[in-house]
Amino acid sequence: ELLPRLTGCDLALGVSDFNRRELVEAGFPEERTGILPINPPEERLLEGKEDPRLRRMLEDGLVNLLYVGRIVPNKCVEDLIGFFGYYHRVVDSRSRLVLAGRIFSPYASRLWRMVEEMGLQRRVVFLGKVDDRKLRTCFRRSHFYLSMSEHEGFCVPLLEAFQFDLPVFAYAAGAVPETLGDAGVLFAEKDYPLVAELLENVRGDSMLRQRIIEAQRRRLGDFGWEAFLERFESTVGAMLR
Repeated sequence: ELLPRLTGCDLALGVSDFNRRELVEAGFPEERTGILPINPPEERLLEGKEDPRLRRMLEDGLVNLLYVGRIVPNKCVEDLIGFFGYYHRVVDSRSRLVLAGRIFSPYASRLWRMVEEMGLQRRVVFLGKVDDRKLRTCFRRSHFYLSMSEHEGFCVPLLEAFQFDLPVFAYAAGAVPETLGDAGVLFAEKDYPLVAELLENVRGDSMLRQRIIEAQRRRLGDFGWEAFLERFESTVGAMLR
């Protein structure tokens, strides 16, 4: 609602082309828009201690599937739970879904009822908002990262998962394909059996897993400090000149 009132600015930047196109649709002149991707600092999460209690819980031998982000409708957490219900029932009962992020009601109440109806109370963990120690622990002690979100302007947790060599499986919506590039595993349909099969293939094939991790490491380079400075110079720097 506010965006159309700001269309007279000299430069409007999106963190992705998906966001930039939204600016144009809101009335910003295309020639005054640009892209400046997010540059998440690696040292914030990679360096530091873990939460000992959470670490013990996540190191009990179960396969940990991780999601990081707010528990809100556009993130489609119900699809994560639905997928996990299939995976836990059909593929591997020794598995756990870890949801790390601020919880919003009444949406969260509906999700918890769904968990109860599926009998997954001891296998779906709502951590709520977490500090860096717990977030670091989640990334280090999980086996896969999952996203079913249907609206993302960038999705920083995808890159955070890359930093920890956590294979990413993500639904192709919003800016997610743009952020992933040729890395991770992207799926266009929320076909639970197919996604579960893909995940198991990666889990059981060490060479395939390593190829995915290497592609994710290469993709991280596109969001490094030097790349950020180049984009900053070509957008903000060009305008200032």
